[in-house]
Amino acid sequence: MKNLLDEKSPIPLYHQLSQILREKIEREEWKEGERIPTELELCEEFGLSRGTVAQALRELEEEGLIYRKQGRGTFVTEKKLSLDLSRFYSFAQDMKARGQRFYSKIIRMEKEVPSKSVQDRLNLEQDEVFTIERLRFADEMPVILEKIYLPPQFEKIASQKKELEEGAIYDIFLREMGIRVQKAREEFEVIRMNSYEAELFKVEVGFPALLVRRVTLGENGEPFEYRKSIIRADQCRYSIELEV
Repeated sequence: MKNLLDEKSPIPLYHQLSQILREKIEREEWKEGERIPTELELCEEFGLSRGTVAQALRELEEEGLIYRKQGRGTFVTEKKLSLDLSRFYSFAQDMKARGQRFYSKIIRMEKEVPSKSVQDRLNLEQDEVFTIERLRFADEMPVILEKIYLPPQFEKIASQKKELEEGAIYDIFLREMGIRVQKAREEFEVIRMNSYEAELFKVEVGFPALLVRRVTLGENGEPFEYRKSIIRADQCRYSIELEV
């Protein structure tokens, strides 16, 4: 492997090494979640000092390609969920399209008295909403905690618990309520998880997350869903295409 490094090149050795290691990850020689060789093992393999190897690994860590576990080693980062903001997206439908395993766990489904903020977003005059709280998993990892507020008549979908955990909720809205999505508005905010959220995600309190607030409108232009999603910031990526 030593001959892959050019000591006469103006490109620093640590950067040459990080490129070699990056290619191993991209070619999946090192797979997601797999522990990579230690700094000492890489020093021996490439004939480099420990400081040079450490700098190369830092570069990959800053790019989010690897991460360290105290006392256990360095691992290849699992791929992030990538959601396209240029169109209406559904976690379940996007996961199906990528062939990734997903499911949800219903934490609770019940009627409750809405806050003024929820009433305003749904244009509701009733003093009740039907609420669904569920934790969503991608390949066994909890990645999204959703709290969904709906008009009280949506309580009838509570009988669809299995599909709510395994399928796409908007398919249920269409089949059971005759409501088809026309568009949605979303707001994004960076937050840190509280103790309740951290326990569900199995991370430390204060772990970085995205709070996404969505108001979904039907074909009649009226809002029928208000959703608050807490999303692991290290596992999801959003993209949007901008045109001039």
